[in-house]
Amino acid sequence: MACIDCIAIRKDEIKDGVHVRDWEVTVDGRLWPCCYYANAWDDKWQRIQMFDNDPKLQELWESNPDFNNLQINKSNDVINHHMYNKYINNEGWNSDSPPALCVKECSVVIDERTQQSQSKAKIQVEK
Repeated sequence: MACIDCIAIRKDEIKDGVHVRDWEVTVDGRLWPCCYYANAWDDKWQRIQMFDNDPKLQELWESNPDFNNLQINKSNDVINHHMYNKYINNEGWNSDSPPALCVKECSVVIDERTQQSQSKAKIQVEK
């Protein structure tokens, strides 16, 4: 099981009892759970890899390719979709099959110099 430290979730800001989460919208109006997904979507080769490496996302995409399209859906409906609310979130991160892109980009690692745990995300957010 991978330990994920998602940089899109603000650990210092709570609203209605949960941590505030940042979202990304691509130029084509798709809502993504973080910059890593949005950037992968915007790059043809990364997009292919994103879907190939994540069977749950690929299955959803094949059955409902507009699940995160804001030109068709309300933002709250997309945010509350099981893909974002369960899978690309704590429940999925703590499962035996977490989202591949989250594991690749935001797994927790131990800094060899300081012995502190931190996300391996290329972008570090102060805690």
